[in-house]
Amino acid sequence: VLDGLDLELYPDETVALVGPSGSGKSTVANLLLGFVDPVRGRISAGGLDLAHCRADLWREQIAWVPQQPTIFRGTIADNIRLGDPGATERSVRDAAVLAGADRFVQALPFGYETLVGDGGRPLSAGESRRIALARAFVRSAPLVILDEPTADLDRTSAAVVAV
Repeated sequence: VLDGLDLELYPDETVALVGPSGSGKSTVANLLLGFVDPVRGRISAGGLDLAHCRADLWREQIAWVPQQPTIFRGTIADNIRLGDPGATERSVRDAAVLAGADRFVQALPFGYETLVGDGGRPLSAGESRRIALARAFVRSAPLVILDEPTADLDRTSAAVVAV
């Protein structure tokens, strides 16, 4: 699927890979994350071949939202803070605003302290995606990989995330 792919990413650049299901978008994400190795060629960052990097150290530089994000048992703030355990309350809220989650969170009786996940308040697929996006945004990583970031979102929420 990715025969002959040549992709160069620059700082502060936003790149969207679009295409039909099965065209290789998730494979590119998995290659960048180091979950799979290229059959041919190489992946490099800043001139360094990722095959020569420790995967755990490389992944510390990445914020990632998979196609099916997981919401863990805890508060909404706890779930967002998984991206950065030292994040301030303000950082958590700013990330939620960027992800289009702040409005629905503020409308909950306990706001960011609402218990979600196993045994907690159920979240819709779109709400879960927005919490996962906020988790990635609070991380402030140099590389952010969003796999199907607007799936499960209504048109308004998708537009907020696309900005």
